[in-house]
Amino acid sequence: AQFDEMAQAKKLYIMRGISGSGKSTLAKSLIVNPAEGVIFSTDDYFMKEGVYTFHGPSIGKAHEWNQNRAREALYAGVPIVVIDNTNTQAWEAQPYVSMGLEFGYSVEIKEPETAWKRDAAQLALRNTHQVPLEAIQRMLDRMESYTVEEARIATKPVFNRGKQAKPPAQIPQSTSASAPASTSPSPMESPTPKPSTSDSSINPIRIIVFVALTITTANLLYHIIREA
Repeated sequence: AQFDEMAQAKKLYIMRGISGSGKSTLAKSLIVNPAEGVIFSTDDYFMKEGVYTFHGPSIGKAHEWNQNRAREALYAGVPIVVIDNTNTQAWEAQPYVSMGLEFGYSVEIKEPETAWKRDAAQLALRNTHQVPLEAIQRMLDRMESYTVEEARIATKPVFNRGKQAKPPAQIPQSTSASAPASTSPSPMESPTPKPSTSDSSINPIRIIVFVALTITTANLLYHIIREA
C-alpha cells in the first residue's frame, strides 16, 4: 500500500502552450519545494552563459538531450517532473508521456489560462525569446487539444517536403544496346554519294604529271615526223 501511495505521488506534468502564454510561469508554480521537483525545457539547450541563442539545425539534438535528462529524472523517481515545452501537438508530448507511464508516474497535461494565450500579437510581445509574430501564428495554427492517452499513442507525422521531380524518360534501347547503331541506309533509301575529298579541289601534283606527259608525247611525235 505504501508503494502504491508513493507511485501515485510521483507527478509528470506536460506543459502545453505558445511562447509568451504564461506556460513557464505556470510550470514554476507546480513545484512548491524546489528539492522535490525539476523542470526540463528544450530551450535550456540553447542557453549559453545566460543568453538564449537558438540554432535551428540543432533542434533535433536539443529535443534528444532534453528527453534523455527527463528519462534520468523519471528513472531516479524524482517526485515532480515538469516538461516545459510548447507541445502544440500530441506527437511532441509522446516521448515524455510514454516515459512517465513506464516509470509509474501520474501524467497530467497543463495549459495556462491567460486571456492572451491565443492572441498572436500579444504572444509575440510577451515571449522572452523574441519569437517573431509569423512563427507564433504558425504555432497557433497547428495547436491541437489532446488527452494523455492520445499523446501516448501519437506518432510523428511525415512532413511533405514537396514532390520530387520525376527523372526524364529513358529512350528505349534494343536488346543489343551495347552495339553501336548501324549507319547503313535503309533498303528503301538510295544512298547519297559523297564527293571524294580528292576531287573537291585541284591536285597540283596531277597537273605537273599531266604537263610532263604532254611534253614527252609532243617531243616523241616531233621526232617521228622528222625522221619520216
